[in-house]
Amino acid sequence: MASFDIPTIDVSPFFKSEENEEGKKKAMEQIKEACVNYGFFQIVNHGIPSDLLSRTIDMYKTFFACSDEEKLSVPDNYLKSTPNSADTFEHLWFRFPFSGFNNCRSITPYFKQVLEEMVSHFTKVGVVLEGIISECLGLPPDFLSNYRNDRSRDSLMGLHYFPATEDDNTGKPAHEDPGCFTILYQDEIGGLQVHKDDQWISIAPSKNKLVVNIGDVIQVFITPLLVIDFTFTIIPKF
Repeated sequence: MASFDIPTIDVSPFFKSEENEEGKKKAMEQIKEACVNYGFFQIVNHGIPSDLLSRTIDMYKTFFACSDEEKLSVPDNYLKSTPNSADTFEHLWFRFPFSGFNNCRSITPYFKQVLEEMVSHFTKVGVVLEGIISECLGLPPDFLSNYRNDRSRDSLMGLHYFPATEDDNTGKPAHEDPGCFTILYQDEIGGLQVHKDDQWISIAPSKNKLVVNIGDVIQVFITPLLVIDFTFTIIPKF
């Protein structure tokens, strides 16, 4: 297994009030190179408070610690893998604007407040990345935001992978993300790996880093006539 990491990029020039065109140019060049060579990169200084990320993870952990009956009270938003599935996980998923909160006692008003605050920050990061990736593709910087300006299709997902046993694997098997891009935050356990040059690279969790995964749809933009609809999925993973 490879011991090196995917590129980490400082995106602070896009979130500070003072202009720093040189810093923006450097970050864009690094993101373009990472997209070409990895399809993944990490960002730091993205403007999302670390305490908010921690509170969000804690809220999801509280939810997943509830009984199955309680979690299934939001059937349109909660999914648990079947016993015979290759994946062993459960997730709580919401498309914006949020729905289903009133049906589940474990989703308190505070939980909703935390998620809505997280969504606000993640949306800002997503819009910045849309602009950067558009330019990396040689398209106008507002191409992605103008192409799909209805943010109600964006979504947030909390994933919980069950502990491994001696007889079974856990987590999700190797896969590609079908959308435009995914913004992912891991807890301290980690587990995310990236496949490159016939090796699996383990991505170490970090309290301050977000992982960005370029999805399959980005390839479609090389041929604009074939563009299809997309979303980007925000996944606090633990």
